[in-house]
Amino acid sequence: MRSWGAQSEVGKLEKVLVKKPQEAYHDQATLDANWKDLGYTGPIDFSRAIEEYACFFEIIKSHVKEVFTLPADEATGPDSIYARDSCMITDDGAILFNMGKPQRSGEAAAAGRFFDEIGLPILGWIQGEGTMEGGDMAWLDPETLAVGISYRTNTEGILQLKQFAQGKFTVLDYPIPHWNGPAECLHLMSFISPVDHRKAVVYSKQMPVTFRKELIRRGFTLIEVPDEEYDTMACNVLALEPGLVLMIKGNPITRDRMRKAGLEVLEFPGTEICWKGGGGPTCLTRPLLRQY
Repeated sequence: MRSWGAQSEVGKLEKVLVKKPQEAYHDQATLDANWKDLGYTGPIDFSRAIEEYACFFEIIKSHVKEVFTLPADEATGPDSIYARDSCMITDDGAILFNMGKPQRSGEAAAAGRFFDEIGLPILGWIQGEGTMEGGDMAWLDPETLAVGISYRTNTEGILQLKQFAQGKFTVLDYPIPHWNGPAECLHLMSFISPVDHRKAVVYSKQMPVTFRKELIRRGFTLIEVPDEEYDTMACNVLALEPGLVLMIKGNPITRDRMRKAGLEVLEFPGTEICWKGGGGPTCLTRPLLRQY
């Protein structure tokens, strides 16, 4: 039986890594000094962020057997609340990333130190000229990983990842649109969240045609996010298990479309911890063990 491994976006979540705002944001003064440089859409209210995160965390604790919390680390900043991005967890161990956003350069090493403490093996690093972030990848099944070529994940990073993947899983790479440019984060998971076996929430207007065609070829049902709910991150949905998902409050059209597709939908408030920083429930979590 595996102790670690999350080569799925939808298998039942058994172990997960998160980072609370108290450890990521440090305090209100740190947020006030850094939010513009980090590209946030507005200043974050520290107290409200803690309240929102408590709602999110309670749901996670209620549905996940083991929840690991990253400690505060001087080498990381407010973006480290988005625990997904610094690494990935394969069946053979963690791959730590050289992150494309310079302000996040210390996060992978901090995650690696924590993995050493909990006994999670480290398979290797994306390094040198290669860059990669966890938001640019989504498992289509346990043997197939889709990766976006973006301003945060480059071709050299993907070449290094493919070396780790040899004989273990297939990497499919797709170019990500320019959208609003390098200052604004557009990850692969900005326009797709798998929510069940062969079901995904998508914003098709941003999707590479070849990627969308591949999903359809594989028999995916695509649940479309309307234009008016894209900026409120309706496309960022975390599967806690097949058909049970967690999303940010304030996206009723997408919520109802998921329910019509047979999904059970849970919600939490995310004005401070999600909308302003550009990361939803998938970004707030790094799955360490899923069933599949």
